[in-house]
Amino acid sequence: ENLIILIFYLANIYLCYRIAKRKNRNTTLVIISAVFFHLLALIVLLLMKEKPLPTSTLAPDMRRCEICGNVFLSSMAICPKCKGKTFSQNLKEASKAIAAVLVIIVVIGLVVRLFRSDQQSVSSRLSENSNQEQPKSNSEATSYKVGEVVKTDYFQVTVNNVYLTRELKTGNEFIDEKYNTKLGNSIFLVIDATVKNIDSESRYFPNGILIANYNGKELKYDKAEDIVGYTFMYEQLNPLIEKTSKVVFRVPNELSGPLFWIPGRSSEKIFLGDSEMLVRTSD
Repeated sequence: ENLIILIFYLANIYLCYRIAKRKNRNTTLVIISAVFFHLLALIVLLLMKEKPLPTSTLAPDMRRCEICGNVFLSSMAICPKCKGKTFSQNLKEASKAIAAVLVIIVVIGLVVRLFRSDQQSVSSRLSENSNQEQPKSNSEATSYKVGEVVKTDYFQVTVNNVYLTRELKTGNEFIDEKYNTKLGNSIFLVIDATVKNIDSESRYFPNGILIANYNGKELKYDKAEDIVGYTFMYEQLNPLIEKTSKVVFRVPNELSGPLFWIPGRSSEKIFLGDSEMLVRTSD
């Protein structure tokens, strides 16, 4: 559209220049008027009469055109300025030129519109395909519940139980002392889960991400506690083999609101419950 306007703008200036030259008007002033007043300058110029040239004594070999008043050599058959055409004839030719320019502008406008329409259609289809293929975000992922089976790309995951505790009992007193005595104002969230490898080769199962909504803000805990016997990370599961273990996250003691777990290599969310409603016990 901007290109069409520019073409029409320049065509109007050129046409004003040609008419001004034919009517013996100041071409510089006319061009400036066309730049600032556009079509209004053209209309005013068309209504103006031709300005006669100042009378002067002609040389013996010169003569004056009866149509435009231009002085030219007597040996020339017609006036080189107006070509022997009257103002009405020039106006008709100018009208034809304007009509041709308008037709060209309309055609260019239609081509540009069709091209943009095709681009928008292609962009729309690409956007739809992108939306269909894009994996679900954390906020859009399907929410499952404790006890429900969740299938990921490689695993089948079931959360058996969820609880909060300030005391882990791994059976190793050194590990227990290391973790239980450094809690401070935090607490352990323990996810008891069963994982089954449904792929055709052995796989490691990542601990996943814990999502907490606290005071309207989403918190992501993507680092589980690295505790021997309380993780899936140190053992590859062969195809169709399942294992039950625990995933432990250290969270603030004052944490409140809904809790979700996204298992490793998955976009599905499992609703663990509200932190205030979870059982607080020793492991």
